[in-house]
Amino acid sequence: MMFLGHDSGQYGYLCFQDGAPIPSESVAQRCGCSLEEYTTLLAELERACVPGRSSTGLLYSRRMVRDDEKRRLSADRQRKYKKKNKVSNAPVTQQKRVSNRDNEDENENEIVVKTVEAKKKASYEGVRAFCLEIQLTEDDADWVFNKWQGNGWKNDGKPIADWKATVRSWKRICLFPSQRDGNGKVRVASPPGKSIDELAKEFGKSAG
Repeated sequence: MMFLGHDSGQYGYLCFQDGAPIPSESVAQRCGCSLEEYTTLLAELERACVPGRSSTGLLYSRRMVRDDEKRRLSADRQRKYKKKNKVSNAPVTQQKRVSNRDNEDENENEIVVKTVEAKKKASYEGVRAFCLEIQLTEDDADWVFNKWQGNGWKNDGKPIADWKATVRSWKRICLFPSQRDGNGKVRVASPPGKSIDELAKEFGKSAG
């Protein structure tokens, strides 16, 4: 549900790009459960006051909406600060630029080192053996290994520090080919559910 809220037309809300609510059937399908299971679990979440509903009935994550508002306020403060301090001493500005370039070079070097280390830790046979160990298929191993070989062993643009942990995470959210049908829809059940307290921490404020 948080993934849906992240990619929706209104950040944190379960709605399409045009603002229309995503049907419960679609949400249940994306969550890998039946509509009946989804309805039951959603009722538990709402009793614990985890998600919220807008005046128009849209379901949303309180935490995601709150965090988004913080990010926007922080961005506004930074813009105002930069505008206020636009006029500066030229030599100092030049010195800052040189310092920033040095920091960028250090960051790039760190990224290269981490990426090289990740490649050293993983071979095709290692990825294949691990995938089979956690009940994925050889096709899954081929898919994820070739994917990372192609993008320089990165996930979301960042070097993969622990590829085994990434494989476990991707399996949990059903990203592997064996977990989806020809239309890209999840065809295996999601992992066992979490407690209300755990869901509360991930989806909104604490259930306590």
